[in-house]
Amino acid sequence: MRIAIMQPYVMPYLGYFQMVAAVDEFVLLDDVNFIKKGWIHRNRILLNGEPHGITIPIAGMSQNKWIKDSMVADTDDWRPKLLVTLQHAYAKAPFHAEVYPFLERIINRKDWSIADMAEESLLWVVERLGLPVKVLRSSQLGLGEGLRAQERIVAIAKGRGATTYINSIGGWELYEPGPFQAEGMELRFIKMGDAPYAQWPGQPHVPYLSMIDVLMFCSPEQARALLPLHTLEPKVATKTVSA
Repeated sequence: MRIAIMQPYVMPYLGYFQMVAAVDEFVLLDDVNFIKKGWIHRNRILLNGEPHGITIPIAGMSQNKWIKDSMVADTDDWRPKLLVTLQHAYAKAPFHAEVYPFLERIINRKDWSIADMAEESLLWVVERLGLPVKVLRSSQLGLGEGLRAQERIVAIAKGRGATTYINSIGGWELYEPGPFQAEGMELRFIKMGDAPYAQWPGQPHVPYLSMIDVLMFCSPEQARALLPLHTLEPKVATKTVSA
């Protein structure tokens, strides 16, 4: 059984969803500290042919709060501005009529955390693309409590009965295969390959944008065809040289 464990992000880039599609269970690591300058509540869309940053404001944003306790700001000023930006960016995109109503719904919803918003968006994409993956939240599993970093990841994966743990290539320096192998698991890192798709005619493709962009321009079938465009990289265990 393949498992991945990652922090929740709202409509992250295609590579994140390639990892979701590559596993049987995907665990949202929501009971760890919020990262202020990370991508949990930020992303990029295509606006006027260029990458454009978007942000979901967080009330009382603090790195001392867990992600699941970081609440989406209930003020009304940012919501219409973000929706206008999305409309301006994608009103003429081929799948705007299917995707925008969902974005409008989650952006206008109040009284929920950024983890809730991320989970809702993830589940919607999983359903739209028909992915046979089970989505869980670490805060509801009770696995690896009191452990940190790689020790906790190993504990969660072992507790779920995983045989393979898949992580983003960005975590290459953070994880070593030894602890996973000791629990009977393989460690693999997913690396996104070239995955171009048609955006606006006559303009060069802009990669690494929010999944919003993929879904605005691609049918579910076209988006699913992008998911296998990756490699799974093994990492050789570090050998200790005796004196």
